[in-house]
Amino acid sequence: MFGWVATGGSTAIGVQKIQSQLLISLSLSMDIDDGDPTPLAVKEWQHILQHATIVASAYMSMIATIIDFNTIKKNPIPYHTSALSGEAWVIELLIGHPDHIRCELGMHAHIFVGLVDELHELGHDDSKFVSLEEQLAIFLYMSVTGLSIRHSGERFQ
Repeated sequence: MFGWVATGGSTAIGVQKIQSQLLISLSLSMDIDDGDPTPLAVKEWQHILQHATIVASAYMSMIATIIDFNTIKKNPIPYHTSALSGEAWVIELLIGHPDHIRCELGMHAHIFVGLVDELHELGHDDSKFVSLEEQLAIFLYMSVTGLSIRHSGERFQ
C-alpha cells in the first residue's frame, strides 16, 4: 500500500490515493443490508478516514525527511574550509608581528621556539600528522583563550 512512496510520489497525491483506497475498503466493509447506511455509521467511517489520513501524512513526512537526510549525508558540505591550516597559522605567528603571537599564544616568538627546542631535547617529537610546533600552539591557544576543543578545531584544521 505504501510502496509508491519510495518511487518518488508526491505527498498530496499519496494522501489522495490512500484516501480513495480507504474509502473503497470502508464502503465494502460497511453493513448495508437495508440499502443505505445510517448517518451515524457514515460519520464514524469519516472519522476513521480522517485519522487514517493524518497517520498516512505523518508517515509520508517522515519518509520524505529520511530521504532528504540521506541526500545530505551522501553530499556532505565541507566544514573546515579555512585558507590556513594550523601549521600555516603557526608559521604566520612566528614570522608575523611580535605582538600577534603574544596575544594568541601568551608568549613571544623566541620563548615559543625555545620551548619547542626544550621539548625536542626531552624526547618529544612530531606526531604522524601534526608537528610539535603545532601541538604546542594548540595547547597554548586553548590555555590562553579557554576555548573548547570544537572552537579550537576551527583554528587548527
